[in-house]
Formats: sequence, C-alpha cells, structure tokens
Amino acid sequence: ELWLADDSSRSAYLVHSAGKRAEHRHDYATGGSGAIGKVIDAKAPLEDLALASFGANEQEFARRSGLDHICCYPIKSADDRLLAVLAAYSTGSVDDELLSWWKLYGEMAALKIADVLLEQEQQRQTTQLSLLFEATRLLNSTLDLAELLDLILKIAQKEVKADRGSVFLVDSANKQ
Repeated sequence: ELWLADDSSRSAYLVHSAGKRAEHRHDYATGGSGAIGKVIDAKAPLEDLALASFGANEQEFARRSGLDHICCYPIKSADDRLLAVLAAYSTGSVDDELLSWWKLYGEMAALKIADVLLEQEQQRQTTQLSLLFEATRLLNSTLDLAELLDLILKIAQKEVKADRGSVFLVDSANKQ
C-alpha cells in the first residue's frame, strides 16, 4: 500500500493498494494505535511486526485478508519532510533478504515521489505566473470602467474556479 501524508490534517490517505489505485480516500489519523500512524509520527520504519499487536483496524484487516505481518517504510523528502508511507504485508514473518528488497523499493519510491511532487509544484507556479501575466495584459487593455470590472470578475472567477461572481460598486455619497 502507498499512503500519502497530509501535514495540514495530520493524516494519511491510501492511494494504492495491492497494485491497484485506491477507489476512495481512506483517512488514517496519526497519533493512534495503528501502524501507519506510528510510522508517520516517528518517521521511522516498522519491520516485520504482527498485525495483532496493533489496534482493531489492523486486526480486522488480518482476519479478512489472511495477512498477519506488516512492514512500513517512511518516504521522506530531501529536507526530511514525510511524504508517504509504504506498507507491505505478509503471511508470517519475512526473511532479511525480502526486508532489504522492501527497504530498497522504499528508497526508490522516495526519489520518484519527491520528483513528482516537485514537478507538480513547478507546474502550479507556472500556471499562476501565466494567469498573472494574462490578467495584467487584459487589465491594461482598456480604460472603460465597466469593461475593466468585467475583466476583473472573469479573472477572479477563473482563479477560484467559481461558477459565477458579482462585483459591487460602493457609492460613498449615497451610502449605497
């Protein structure tokens, strides 16, 4: 499983499980008794632990799936910020060779996830700069107040992804 960490809500959400894209967001609060929460809080791996040693959610998962051990690896950015948690399950204890493969996979995933997140941030910044440039060009294209207000409204609607918007003009003389 791949759980992405969300610092703002102090939770993680499942994005991939058993090689398939997760079909829904499954929040997992940190600070609890669960394996994922413990890895997020400690930013340290858990290796080859019995699911029975955790809370009811893990025990229920073990009962349903037949998988009874878990290994979790934190995936961190270069500045030690937690990005995700990689969880691997097994039936019974795993040997050192498999543990070393899972660690290696976690390290490779950390590199790729950090690259993808950086690319997304760069794309977001490029989009914002493009919008700002276009807004400046449009606003400098007219001196007509009504047209200018319409342009401002359209730019604001586009930026906040609103279906509609309103501009209210203040008439200080009439207090309206």
